[in-house]
Amino acid sequence: MLDTKDIELLQNIIVTTMNQQFSEQDKKWETILDQRFTQQNESWETILDQRFALQDKRWETILDQRFALQNERWETILDQRFALQDKKWETILDQRFALQDKRWKDILDQRFAESENLVLEELDRVETRLTRRMDKMQDNLDDLNRLCRILLLEKGNYELLERRVATLESRVYPQ
Repeated sequence: MLDTKDIELLQNIIVTTMNQQFSEQDKKWETILDQRFTQQNESWETILDQRFALQDKRWETILDQRFALQNERWETILDQRFALQDKKWETILDQRFALQDKRWKDILDQRFAESENLVLEELDRVETRLTRRMDKMQDNLDDLNRLCRILLLEKGNYELLERRVATLESRVYPQ
């Protein structure tokens, strides 16, 4: 029969195991996310560097030609267009990063919920198995207790019978 200390020990083992598994799962996800974010950042940096390089070359040519002709006019136009382009890129990047953040959050929430459900299911299975084992052990203990009582009663009966036989022998065969 399991006593409170055994149950607490089992609970501590289960909690320790779960904590280790959660820690391993957290490290695994952190590594995966770091790798993916690093890849995403490198990809964006490369794309942006290429596009900005192309944009820079194009605009340098255009600006060199046109600045020679209409220096003041293009300063105003370029300032306005770069401001619009910055706002546009800022808006696009903000939207895409917000969508990416939401997507990752949803994926992580789903994965954490799945992991949580798996752990809870396993705990239920462990609890069911332990309960069955404890019930079986209790039944075995009850059987042993009954057997002990029967043996004690038989021993008592045998001793009583021996005393009766001894008493009868002393009456029948006096010394």
